[in-house]
Amino acid sequence: MIAAPPSHTTTALNIHTIGARPCSEGVAAYQRSNRKSIPMRIPLALAAVATLSLASVSLAHDHGEGAWINQMALIDPVTREFCCGPQDCAPQPAGGISENAFGFRIAETGEQFAQERVIWKAPDGRWWRCRYLAGTEKGKTRCLIGPPRGM
Repeated sequence: MIAAPPSHTTTALNIHTIGARPCSEGVAAYQRSNRKSIPMRIPLALAAVATLSLASVSLAHDHGEGAWINQMALIDPVTREFCCGPQDCAPQPAGGISENAFGFRIAETGEQFAQERVIWKAPDGRWWRCRYLAGTEKGKTRCLIGPPRGM
């Protein structure tokens, strides 16, 4: 025969309920769910820090005379490389770029640059040369930006 549990021996911890569960189970469930969410908070915090860092780097990269190059997100039409901006791009002196049968010659480096690689978007009417800052290509031309044709 099964005896009914005496109601006067119920502990205070089990008298209060959270939903349909006794309080002690509710607290344990809360603690379990909280433990699961803590590891998720770490990647979210890291993502937030990374986003802020990238934003500050891009803002720092957008200063100076050639900031428009980065802001326009110019890329070489053939190599598909970004031209970047003020740190690696500079206006060329008058006569620094000359057209010939092979494309364009860059006086500063002696390089020949194919016409199909020229980006015709310089808003100030000048020629701009972006160069590689490091690696085996260091100093070579990454992008050549010319004034729109007819300007």
